[in-house]
Amino acid sequence: MTQLIVDLGQLRDACQAVKVDTNVNLRNGLNDTDAKVHQGVQFGHTSPSGEVSAARGALSATLHRHVENSVGHLRRADQIVVFLERALVDYDDVDALQAADVAAIVSRLNDALPGTPRNPAATQFQP
Repeated sequence: MTQLIVDLGQLRDACQAVKVDTNVNLRNGLNDTDAKVHQGVQFGHTSPSGEVSAARGALSATLHRHVENSVGHLRRADQIVVFLERALVDYDDVDALQAADVAAIVSRLNDALPGTPRNPAATQFQP
């Protein structure tokens, strides 16, 4: 059986890093890019050249596609954060259940020990 070892500290750090990068860099960058795309292509307005007009059209299409792709990246990054946060909650829940099980076992072991000795602490089972 393969054993999976998870460092919850690193998982929390990774979750926080993805959150920060998403909110600070990706989301802000998308807002900035979206604003620039809506301003339109700012060159060649008065040029009679067909090539300049084609270049303006190509740049505009590229910028719009970039915004569409960035929205998808932002959604995926948000989904990754939700997944990581859920994984952390699940790990915490499992740890709490295990702690409760261990406490119940310790309690039963202590109840099963013979009568009170001169030094009760010496015979109390502790994990």
